[in-house]
This record gives sequence, C-alpha cells and structure tokens, in this order.
Amino acid sequence: MRRISFMRRLVISYLVIAVLPLSIIVVVYIINTINEVRETEKQRLESAAELVGSQFEALMTNMSFLSINLLSNEDFTTAIQQLEQEENAQLQQEYYAQISSEIRTYAIFSSLYDVTFFNDQGYLVTSYGYNKEYNYKYRMSREAMNEISWYSKVQNNFGQEIIMPLQEKEIPKSDRKSMSLVRAIRNPGKVIGYLCVEIGADKLDYLLEVDTALETELLIVRNDGVVLYGSEDFPIHLKAGVWDESCVTDLQRDYFISEREAGQDAVIYMAMAKSAAYAQARNSIAVLCLVTFIMLCLTVLVITAFSRDLSKPLMKLREEMKETTLNNLQSCGERQLFERYEEISYVYHQFHEMRERLDIMIQREMENQKMYLEERMNYLQAQINPHFMCNTLNIIGIMGMEHGAWDVHEACLQLSSLLRYSIVNKENSVSTLREEMDNIQDYLKLMQLRYEHKLESYVFYEESMGSIPIPRLVLEPFVENIFVHAYSAVHKCVRVNVTGYIRKKRWYVVIEDNGQGMKREKLFMLKEQIDTCCRQLMEGNRTSQKHGIGIENTIMRLYLYYNPGFQYELESGGDGGFRIIFSADWGEESEYGTDNSSDSRG
Repeated sequence: MRRISFMRRLVISYLVIAVLPLSIIVVVYIINTINEVRETEKQRLESAAELVGSQFEALMTNMSFLSINLLSNEDFTTAIQQLEQEENAQLQQEYYAQISSEIRTYAIFSSLYDVTFFNDQGYLVTSYGYNKEYNYKYRMSREAMNEISWYSKVQNNFGQEIIMPLQEKEIPKSDRKSMSLVRAIRNPGKVIGYLCVEIGADKLDYLLEVDTALETELLIVRNDGVVLYGSEDFPIHLKAGVWDESCVTDLQRDYFISEREAGQDAVIYMAMAKSAAYAQARNSIAVLCLVTFIMLCLTVLVITAFSRDLSKPLMKLREEMKETTLNNLQSCGERQLFERYEEISYVYHQFHEMRERLDIMIQREMENQKMYLEERMNYLQAQINPHFMCNTLNIIGIMGMEHGAWDVHEACLQLSSLLRYSIVNKENSVSTLREEMDNIQDYLKLMQLRYEHKLESYVFYEESMGSIPIPRLVLEPFVENIFVHAYSAVHKCVRVNVTGYIRKKRWYVVIEDNGQGMKREKLFMLKEQIDTCCRQLMEGNRTSQKHGIGIENTIMRLYLYYNPGFQYELESGGDGGFRIIFSADWGEESEYGTDNSSDSRG
C-alpha cells in the first residue's frame, strides 16, 4: 500500500474541509442556475408554441370555412354540375364565368388565400392572378392532372378535407410554394370536381413568425407523420419527409422540445437549442468558478504553511519511533521540541509510557508462550492413551467375532464409537444435533446388550434439525440418569424415547422414560437449585454445585450456550415416568415442523 506523509495527509485533510463547502456552493449554484434557465426557456417555448398553434389553427379554420362556404353556395355547385354535363359552348362559357366569379369574390374577401377549382374534363378556374391566363376553352391535360400530388388521394376520401404540405407548382402555371387544403366535390354517387384553398409560403412565414430573440425552430406535422411546414434550420433530417417518435427522441438530447396540438389534424413542434439557452448561464458559472479557484489557491498557501509548522515535531517523533528497539525501550529522547503543542506533548509522553508497558508485556508474553508450549505437549501426550484404548477395543471386538462371540464384538464396537466421539476434536466443544443423536443411538445399543428385553428405545428427530449446533455430550448425561434411577420392582422394563421437532420458530428435544420418576418435593428442589445456579452463573458469582456433572451441569451448559433463548422443563408423572424438555430459538420456519412430529413425544 502506498504511504503518504503526515504533512501531505494534513494538507489534503484541510483542503477537503475547505473544498467541500465551496464545492457544495458551486454545485448548488450550477444546478439551480441550470434548472432556472431550463424552466424559463421551457415556459417561453411553450408560450410561443401555443401562440403559433393558435395562429395555425385559425388559418386552417379559415381555409376550411372558405371551402365549406363555396360548397354551400347553390350558384357555385349548380354551375359545377352543369359545366360537366353541358356540351353547348355558349352555356359552358356562362357556367365557367359563374364559377370564376364566385371564386374571385371569395378570394377578394379573404385575400390571404387563393382558391382553385378543376374537374376531370380539365376545366380550371383559379383566383391566382384572377384567372387572367385561363378561359373556358383552356383544358388541363390528363398528364398534368395526374402530376398533382393529391389528385388521386381526394378521389377516394368521400369529400373530406386533406391538408397538404408546403409544395411548389402544384397547380399548372403556378410558380410559388404554398400549403393547401383540398377536397373532392361530390354529386351524390360521383366526384364532379376538386377544390383547393391555398396560402402562399411568404404569407405563412409571416403569420407563423416567432420572436427572433427566442432562437426557435418550427415544425408542423400532420397526424399521419407528414410534415406540413417547417423552418429551414429545423435541427433534424426527416426520412422521406415523415416525422415519428424516434425523431423526438433524437432531438431531445440537444434541444428543448415543446409539443402542442393544432386542431384535430396537426401537431406543432418547437425546438430550441440547449447550448443557446445555457449561454448566459455559462458566463455566470465561469465567474463563480474563477472566484472559487482564487479562494482555493489562497487556502492552499495558508494550509501548507500551518501544516509544515505542525508536522515538525511529529516528524521528529516518527524518527524516534523508527529507532526504537528492544534494547532502548527504557530510554528517553529530547523533549523540548515536543512541548510546543499540548496535544503533541501528550502523545509524546504516552508513547514513552507505552514503551515501558510494552517492555513488561514482552517479558510476560515470553513466559506465557513457554507455558503454552508445555501445556500443548502435555495435551498431545494425553491423547495417546484414549486412542490406544479405542484401537484395543477394536482388536477385542475382532477377536470376539472370530470366536463367534457376537455380543462381545458388538459391545466393543459401540463402546469404541462412544469413546471416539468423546475424544475426537476435543478442542472444539460444539457438535451438531445429528452427531449427538447418533451418539445416543450408539449408547442405547450398548445398553440394549446389557439390559436386553428390559429396555426399549426410540430415537427420532426432524431432518431439518440435523445441522443445529449444540454443545458436545449434553444428551448422554440425561439418558444415563434413566438407567440409574428409572428401574424399580414395579418398572422392570423401561422405555426410553429421545425425540426432536420444530414448532413456531423454536426447536425442541424431549428425553422421557416410563420408570419410577421423581417425587414432587425432590423435583421442586432440583428445579430451584438449577435456576439458582444458572442465575449465579450469569451474574458471575456461582459458588455451589450439588449435582456433579449430571442434569444441573448439563442444563447450565445449554443455558450458557443458548442464552437468552434457552428454556427447559422437568416433569414427573404421578404413576411414574420422567420427562426433560429443552428448547431454543430457530432461525427460520421449517417445512418439516408439522403436527405429525408430536407423536414422537409420547
């Protein structure tokens, strides 16, 4: 690990203390400034979008109103119907003049818009230039009509309006760019003509113009994604002139976007570059950062001078520590330099006191290490005899098997297993419930060889309890007491049950017999003595023990290991039998903890 000098660490610490509040102030200021600019520009953008949307919606309403009024004019619609059917040239001229008159009247009334009518026979009437270049003899060719982008589309639109995007030369001999509202004129059953209301690009630009100080770009999109109108610098390239949601996503990375519906057929999008919006904020942030940098430089100079003066005695103390060895623990160096600062003087004195204590502790540790090695040697020597006994028992068992004495063979194996469990890993006093239950089964098998038909035993525990930690050799003392106290003249055959189960996040172990039991007064005294000893043990002043290493000592081991979750019960029936129940907390619900396990307690 890379080491840093005390002076450098001190300078860094003071710098952190100085930089942290300044950084917080700068960050808070930047965040607030950015948020304020963002909210302000968004509000301005939304206001502009609402204004443009209202203006565009009014334009579309006027164009729609103009087309509806023309179609509601009986003279106009009658002239259209007759123009298509009449073959007399003079009458055709009259109908043509009637249509031209109506269109000029509406165009003069609404000078923003130009109106154009034509039918499938090629008759063309337009208010653009007041029809100076056209007369009833003029005919559009079929090729010219097919070149009109909306011609085929309105034929199947049942007379409904269609807003067409800004385009050039849609109508023959028209050399300007315009936005159109078009529809088919229907006589019940068929189309008898087409009506187009236009507004020029120059007029549209003027009506939809936004304050140049906002530096915004405008886009008007039809509901099907077709772009109706857009400013020249709108910051995105449209594929095939179609707008979709991916365009909005791409645009939002660098631009503020405001979206507003304009009527039922169009949506207004206004975009403002974030870089332009944040330009003023960057200037104020730059000034703040410059002032902060100057303050940090002055802080570094002051902190460095102070840290250098403070680190001198500490550097000297470090050198003295570095030169300390076992041979000079009692020596004392110069103290004048360390008396300058009270805290450093205190550290210096504590260091020398520590050296004295360290010298004493080293001497004691050397003595303790010597005693530990001697004790370890004695322990290893003590393990030789039990292992020798296990090996000897195994040899005797094999000899019994060879001579047909199977009882001797079985007894030697069971006794060897019990002895081996008691000495294996003796330094670890904790086992598992599964190992304890297996040991009890070996013990009861050994007792079965002795008592034969006078003993019946049953050992059962839930599988999920197998890994529960438990002190080593705590079940065997309870079972041994049964063989000491259970038999009597009445109880010649004793049944021993050892069961384990889980209930409500607690595990239980029950050891019971059907022997002669214990008198009530004696049972009460035993409980009182055990409770007193456990209480004294927890208080650290236990002084008496009347029951050897039997029930009392074993319960105390369990109480000390599982405290405070440990509980126990001692029960004796009136007609005989004795039961010991002890339990402790279980960390999780067990799927094996069913009511079926209660049968094993009987």
